[in-house]
Formats: sequence, C-alpha cells, structure tokens
Amino acid sequence: MVAIAVGFVSRELGRAGKGRELERVVRPLHQYIKEVEFYNYYGRPCDYELVNYFVENAIALEKLVVNSCDEGYFSGRMIKVKEPRERAVQQLKGKLPSRIELVIN
Repeated sequence: MVAIAVGFVSRELGRAGKGRELERVVRPLHQYIKEVEFYNYYGRPCDYELVNYFVENAIALEKLVVNSCDEGYFSGRMIKVKEPRERAVQQLKGKLPSRIELVIN
C-alpha cells in the first residue's frame, strides 16, 4: 500500500499576497496513492482545495484521513477548538466518491 501524509503550516499573507491568481497546470494522475492523511485541517479554502486535488487526481485513492486542527492560538495563548472538525465534517461528508472511505479525527 502506498500512503502519503500531507501537512503544512500556514502563515497569514500581507498585502503583497492578496489578489494574486493561482496558476493551474496540467498534472499527471497519481495511480499508486491509495491513502492520504491530512494533518491540521482547519477548513480554509486552501485545505479544501488540496483535499479536492487528491480526490480528483489520485485515481486509486481508497481512504482519506482528515486530522483537524484541535488547537488555536488566540489572545496570546493556545486553546482547544472544535470548529475545524465540525467544518471538515460539513465540507467533506457526503461529497466524496463512494470508492473513498472518509475518516475525520
């Protein structure tokens, strides 16, 4: 089985990052990726777009594991948050092809 784990740290962009357009390129289909595990899913458009990329291009994908971000940094301290998990359920549940098992943690 081939598995891939996806995770990244996001940073807020300043004015220079606003209004820019992303360039779409033709990519080959990924025929060996059977499982994708996404860490720190927060429900941002970039999170959703990356999940959709794998759903559309990993043609052998059988399982998608989404680990939502459970901590947030607010007012100078870390606190537990449950909104990212709820957002993941809302964004992804029932929207994937039936061949893909969805696990949301």
